Amino acid sequence: MKASNKSASKRYAETILCVSGGVIGLLSAVIQESAANSAQIAADGAGPVDGRALGLMVACIFAICLPFFINDSRYYTAGGIVFCGLMAIICGGIFGLIAGALIIAAGIVAYCRP
Repeated sequence: MKASNKSASKRYAETILCVSGGVIGLLSAVIQESAANSAQIAADGAGPVDGRALGLMVACIFAICLPFFINDSRYYTAGGIVFCGLMAIICGGIFGLIAGALIIAAGIVAYCRP
């Protein structure tokens, strides 16, 4: 983290939105995988991981981690948060829509707040 003479602003809104959207996205990815592969999991005890669910998980993990770096470089971090939200919507489909909307809202708030 950079040391600056300016006081760092509190970014509670972005952090809460990103963490809640990330947790909802992770839960929806697990539910989506267990619903899609329930027959194979019952028969074999394990099943393959879908690429879309894996992409949703990765996007949500990054969305959970990124708001803690907003004070370092606000524009790049906010852009990364918005990108994670878009990837959550694309990879999650209907399941990731709420998570992606929360993450994108956090990115927009991060862009708008000084």
